Amino acid sequence: MELNLSKDHIILPKTHRSMYLMHKFWARKPYNVVSEYIRKYTSENDVVLDPFCGSGVTIAESLLLKRKVVGIDFNPFAIFLTKNTIAQVNLNLLNLLFSALSDRVVSKIAPFYKTNCPYCDNPAIITQSIWKNTQKDSEEPPNEVLDEIRIKCPNCKLRNAQIDKKEFSDFYKSEIKRVENINDNYQEFQQTLGIDIPTFQFKYKNGKYYRQLRHHLRNAPKLEQLFTKRNLLVLGLIKKEIQDLNYREYKEFTFESGLKRDIKEIDFEKAKDLLMITFTANLGQSSKMVWVISKRKKKKLKKREVGSWTHHFLWNPDVFFEVNPWRGYKTRFRKTKRSKNDYKIRLKQKRIEKVEVAESIKGFNQNNRRNVLLLNQSSEQITLDDETVDYIFTDPPYGDSVQYLELTSLWNSWLGNRVGYKNEIIINKNQNKEEKEYSSKLYAVFKECYRVLKSGHYMTVTFHNTDLNIRNILISSVTRAGFKIENLIFQMPPRNSLKSYLHYNKSPVGDYFIKFKKDPKFLQGRENLKSKKVKPLILKRKLNEYIEHVLLSRAESTPAILLFNFIDEFLVEENYFPLKNAKIIDKIMEDLVNSERYMVTKKNEWWFAKKYKPDLTNKPLSARIKSYLERLENSEEYKSLYNQKSKRKTYSNIYNLIYREFNGILTPDRRATTKIIDNVFFKKC
Repeated sequence: MELNLSKDHIILPKTHRSMYLMHKFWARKPYNVVSEYIRKYTSENDVVLDPFCGSGVTIAESLLLKRKVVGIDFNPFAIFLTKNTIAQVNLNLLNLLFSALSDRVVSKIAPFYKTNCPYCDNPAIITQSIWKNTQKDSEEPPNEVLDEIRIKCPNCKLRNAQIDKKEFSDFYKSEIKRVENINDNYQEFQQTLGIDIPTFQFKYKNGKYYRQLRHHLRNAPKLEQLFTKRNLLVLGLIKKEIQDLNYREYKEFTFESGLKRDIKEIDFEKAKDLLMITFTANLGQSSKMVWVISKRKKKKLKKREVGSWTHHFLWNPDVFFEVNPWRGYKTRFRKTKRSKNDYKIRLKQKRIEKVEVAESIKGFNQNNRRNVLLLNQSSEQITLDDETVDYIFTDPPYGDSVQYLELTSLWNSWLGNRVGYKNEIIINKNQNKEEKEYSSKLYAVFKECYRVLKSGHYMTVTFHNTDLNIRNILISSVTRAGFKIENLIFQMPPRNSLKSYLHYNKSPVGDYFIKFKKDPKFLQGRENLKSKKVKPLILKRKLNEYIEHVLLSRAESTPAILLFNFIDEFLVEENYFPLKNAKIIDKIMEDLVNSERYMVTKKNEWWFAKKYKPDLTNKPLSARIKSYLERLENSEEYKSLYNQKSKRKTYSNIYNLIYREFNGILTPDRRATTKIIDNVFFKKC
């Protein structure tokens, strides 16, 4: 069947729902955007495929739209997270198991965090400690000294109070002594508690270390270097107690009302898996990667704040928080419950009673009730029959941008998952994987996608990399597999990640959504599959005209990263993708910026050179946005956007409205627009 569908359009992205905030994962796409694409290109009971399913957004949204769906990922943790995301669980049973876990853990970790309040001498708990590395030589092992202690005291009604180091020096000496005892008797503690701590090294079989390591981890690439020994022991204990929860003890479950109910073993295991995914979700915040925030807007904070694992690398900073893992686990468990409750509500709204995971392809094909199949394997060989898939939506690896298996090794190692890096589709010199292998492996996956997709049907690929050459490799891999590129859309996220703010003008902002079609007629013209060799002078002239058009339309300097994003849309519209040599674009852009027509400001923004006098007929984009917001300020529409409980949500709502009005080459810079919003609505500037 040939689908006749119009060109894709911009969809206003929403921030992640609770069901997707259960666990950290990278490059998770806005659920509503994914849902709209699936809705547009499929009907109920159609089969959707995601060959790089990651955290499972495509899988969950397909199920909520009553589609059958196949998710494939080489990473075992991705499949485990997806499985837990779509799991239907009895929340009462989950609470029961958490209470049982709490009973098992709390008394056993008391020697590690229990103390007496220095103010009232009543029982208290250490909530957080700040440690500082005084060893300045990165080649030497770190020398970590205790810099600050925070406690919770029920008697004094202190929740997370700082204890003055000078006033209560004896309290600090006592704590240092405890930590030294734990460090000196670490192995004995392990044996006494009967726990197993993973001894994992962040390196490959060829002896080379992981690429994404920072600070002292580069010299001592071991899992144990990411944690204090105290936290390793407590984490090991929590994991052991989760594993020791036995179904035979909970066959019969009693509700608070007194009503008894028999519990199926499959439901028990689902709840137990959710306790384990809560455990892995808490690992980052129990590690040394919890960096210390000492300033906000260049002003020193009175009380230093807790950071989080925001970077795409593993590291042990010189100043870090040691967070009580059990307190962190309780916080994560609340997020897990909110996640599953949100999922339950959405299933009820869609009138979906049961989500059933097939254990085999045969079961998936033969039983319509088994509406999801999850495969932990490489997508270079997809075990589906020819032309059995109605639509593909996927988010493939971003070249060298995100090293998924390196990063998820933190979770896989604690779960005991063995991962072979040989089949990972990535660019990583430490694995001896260059662009050629990345291209070859992508081609193999998309060749399989072409085989299993029905003729005349579509595949949407999302991508997130600032390097045009990597994007060209992706598009080339897809078109060589036989697909026809239909269109490309660039759109901003609902809100920028912290990483994009930390690396402003360097981190990718927004996503590319590229639509491809399986068109047998296109495949017959083999010349269509070849990369296009365009004469540099023609390309330079057209690029020059396009950049001038962008700058004149915006009527103000434009961040280089946005300009480069727009160029992809231009290349698709001009039918230049895939390019024979994508690096020629960088050379042309360099020539243009060194010409007499353009200049690049200190903020890395493009504008016309002083000698060049453009014919500016439009108002500057920022002025147009400000006028638009001023008209909006007193409207009923703004009142509906304003969220009294969350200023962040208000920002996101307003920005989405701006994005609806100003998109394409008028897509505004997020940081500059935030200042305009502040000026109009919050009067900060």
